[in-house]
Amino acid sequence: MARSAPTLELYPRKSSLAIVTLIVRLMLSKIFEANISKAQDLIICPLLWQRSGRGADLGVKRLSRSLILAIAVSLSLAGCLGVPEGVQPVTGFEAERYLGRWYEIARLDHSFERDLVSVSATYSRNGDGSVRVINQGYDLKDEEWSDIEGVAKFVEEASTAYLKVSFFGPFYGSYVVFELDKDDYSYAFVSGYNEDYLWLLARQPSVDTSIKEMFVARATELGFATEELIWVDHSKAKLD
Repeated sequence: MARSAPTLELYPRKSSLAIVTLIVRLMLSKIFEANISKAQDLIICPLLWQRSGRGADLGVKRLSRSLILAIAVSLSLAGCLGVPEGVQPVTGFEAERYLGRWYEIARLDHSFERDLVSVSATYSRNGDGSVRVINQGYDLKDEEWSDIEGVAKFVEEASTAYLKVSFFGPFYGSYVVFELDKDDYSYAFVSGYNEDYLWLLARQPSVDTSIKEMFVARATELGFATEELIWVDHSKAKLD
């Protein structure tokens, strides 16, 4: 008779916790081997981008299901839904006016946006009231457009510009609008859960120097490393 393949039932002494521990250990060894310095950025904090296409960084699609689970288990307690010290979300926020396309004018550098230019984000309503997010940018290294779709939900009331954004299952990162042109909704200053994440967004691919100066001054005051800002090239921008 042919022997059947062994199952977990043959190992009653291996508890679920032990199995998870083994997976976590495997995950840690893989991370060190691959020299991934920010696994949290790749899985738990997909704030605005998890790149798709052949130019994607080492990330979700190169990790096995068990490795993804291990990272989720080991990092889930860290969370990314906080607000940087001193940052106050805009109140009196009108979500419907915020919908539409925004161009990324400036950002702090991250692996998930590296080599991207002409970056934009387009927001629209989903049927359940959440916000559909489509991010797009041109990858200079791979010479192709890259995009990703996600969902955003309000953390507090809809009149407070404090949202959580996900591009990967149940894992969310903070999206905090802390400065906004309330007259025309023409520019917005956005942060993540800490001072490592910062963006200047605008309705057009360029803004006045006065807005850039205001952005830098305000962000510097709040402790962001504005000397490391990347001013995004929009020569390939897809205009409406």
